[in-house]
Amino acid sequence: MSVILPKKRATNWMPPLIFLAGPVRGGGDWQYQAYGELEKQLVHFVVAIPMRYEKDYPGHPLLGKQIQGVSNDDPVFARQLAWENYHMLRAARNGCLMFWLAFESEEHPHPGPEPFAMDSRREIGKWTAYLEQDPELRVVVGADPRFYGLDQIQRELNDTLGDGLHFPIHSTLEDTVLAAVARAKSEV
Repeated sequence: MSVILPKKRATNWMPPLIFLAGPVRGGGDWQYQAYGELEKQLVHFVVAIPMRYEKDYPGHPLLGKQIQGVSNDDPVFARQLAWENYHMLRAARNGCLMFWLAFESEEHPHPGPEPFAMDSRREIGKWTAYLEQDPELRVVVGADPRFYGLDQIQRELNDTLGDGLHFPIHSTLEDTVLAAVARAKSEV
């Protein structure tokens, strides 16, 4: 049970890799809750979390769970987006890319000026296109039912399957984690 945080790369680890994609700024610390649910389901796993705990949450419990063999100054990841793309693809092929579309936190809302979950919407759109090309990618989606625009996201995901099929969007974080674990364990 180890964590990979932004711009760091594990040099020696085995799947499954679970990437926790979804709102970071203004979404609350749903990633920590997801990690706790993953601990209940898997003995060995690595989770990539695009949170800057060192900067934004000094002393966060997940800082102590970082995987051994991590490079802090890897030139491959000069930007966090490169780190995210690398780990998202590895997870979708050797574990699971798990999206959780959290509702905006009332206690700690998104600071703006860009819209809440703007990057998450872009990422889910990109992965919807990837799924159209390769339906074997391991991608699971969950969302708080109050997440704005969820009906459109559901339509786009359904279209990737074609033939009137329904792409499941799980309505609780717990159910989303269970689906991600099942998908990570599946043989593709």
